[in-house]
Amino acid sequence: CRFMKMNTITKLLECLRSSSPEISMDTPIIEKSRLPIEKMLEWSN
Repeated sequence: CRFMKMNTITKLLECLRSSSPEISMDTPIIEKSRLPIEKMLEWSN
């Protein structure tokens, strides 16, 4: 993946420290996405 090459340990550390970039989503999208994510997490346990 060409975008994976853009990620570095330094950038990851900075992201964790500053909580940026922030991702914003509309409530309907969050609600629609929640169920598949919860199912995936259920299966992983």
